[in-house]
Amino acid sequence: NCLFWSPAGRNIIFASLGDSASGTIEFYDVDNKSLTVKEHYRANQVVWDPSGRTVATLVSQPIQGGHFKFSMDNGMWRLCI
Repeated sequence: NCLFWSPAGRNIIFASLGDSASGTIEFYDVDNKSLTVKEHYRANQVVWDPSGRTVATLVSQPIQGGHFKFSMDNGMWRLCI
């Protein structure tokens, strides 16, 4: 239900985003005319790196009570409030 052009102009992402969507992310290479399909369940955002080389899909939701908790898989960065 959403399209995202790469800033580099070579790739398009077709994404089915939101709670009721399938979470299908389709990467289309315009130059090679190739399609790669991945899935990110309940993803609701797609963000391109400004260089157009990498992309992130994520799930964000409000947290009750105003508490925030961030962490990374490698454990190098944390924020707990």
